[in-house]
Amino acid sequence: MKKLIIILSSFFLVLGLNAQDAEKDMKKAARLVGTYNLDPSNNGDKLDEARTLIENAMSSGNLKESSKAWNTQGKVFNELMNKDIQLLVLDPESELKNPEAPLKAYEGYANALKYAAKGFEKKDALKGISTILANVNYLGSIFYQRQNFVKAFELFNATVKGDKLLVDNKELPFFQSDEERMDQKYYSGIAALSGEMMDEAKMIFEDLYASEYDNPAVYEALYKVKKDENMEEAEAILTKGREKFPDDVGMLYAEINHMLSQGRLDELIDRLKIALEKEPSNLSVMTTLGNVYDQLYQKANASGDEAKAAECFDAALDYFNRALEQDADFFDANYSIGQLYYNKAAATTQLMNELANDYSKEGTAKYDKAKEDSDEMFEKALPYFQKSEKINGKDMNTLIALKEIFARKNQFDKAEEYKAKIEALNAEQ
Repeated sequence: MKKLIIILSSFFLVLGLNAQDAEKDMKKAARLVGTYNLDPSNNGDKLDEARTLIENAMSSGNLKESSKAWNTQGKVFNELMNKDIQLLVLDPESELKNPEAPLKAYEGYANALKYAAKGFEKKDALKGISTILANVNYLGSIFYQRQNFVKAFELFNATVKGDKLLVDNKELPFFQSDEERMDQKYYSGIAALSGEMMDEAKMIFEDLYASEYDNPAVYEALYKVKKDENMEEAEAILTKGREKFPDDVGMLYAEINHMLSQGRLDELIDRLKIALEKEPSNLSVMTTLGNVYDQLYQKANASGDEAKAAECFDAALDYFNRALEQDADFFDANYSIGQLYYNKAAATTQLMNELANDYSKEGTAKYDKAKEDSDEMFEKALPYFQKSEKINGKDMNTLIALKEIFARKNQFDKAEEYKAKIEALNAEQ
């Protein structure tokens, strides 16, 4: 029993020493920050030492409810954040030396407020929060520009939370209006969505949606967040957004993409024509319209509706040609025209197979006419695929189409050439 008491006594002594060491490190870190501020140019090592000390002190767990310790963390990392901002002023492309500093500074002051037991501790924490928010928000924008969306979200969100702490404690807020505050929430949501932080994005955009934030992008973003979990709810949000912002191009394209994903081809045509009216030089809209008509052509052809098939084929060809009038080197349009003719030739080839066993005069005439039509369509497809290859020589579908066309033309040397290109491309992948 005596041995057990001695062991327990030693255990508590160790804990006591750790707590004392953490307190000493925290106090020394606070002093070093003061020394650094007397001459930042020559005392950079003091700040680095302060960082090491406060990180050691806070990692011990003994100061997790110490307002003074958290306040010291806020001060140390605020100065480290300021050093990075000074670098950015001199060189906007400079690498941040302390990318974790803004969030650490915010966490320090926010927890200092949380654990404040005395009036001056609360006052110091609120002053710290007020001091850092502009820089935290600024660095959030830097991370966003550099496409580090997770860091951008963390800092944008910290700015929102910091502003709320100031408002809740009747201090001068960071944002000058509710409109600015809502805008910042929106930027946080966009950063979360861009960083694929779907749970965070969903929470923010649901809040903005409930608040009827007057920005069509909220409806578009919430649709993206919701579509994988509840398509019916996502579609209702999209419909409401289109009704509320009928002239917004972003909402229109969101609706177009939604209809594309569901194969609602007939409805798509009306929306795409509206989009083309708004952006008459948009090559993607032209080729999408062409592709929709191509799909409708194939459906009509398969069902035997020759008149509808001919109408849709001509419409598809027209929109692809409109795109080429804008840009003769536009790959999608060149490839799509080649594919349009190729598919028509392939459908005619299928008819030839059906007529192959009909040796009657009438059957032979139909077969010869089908072969003539098929050869003509393959011949028309050829220059468009050749142009596609010039634009993008590594497009597999283009190479396959060219191999098949040359094989049908009995140009087997060319067919072998493209077979080799296909094999080489497969070897690279």
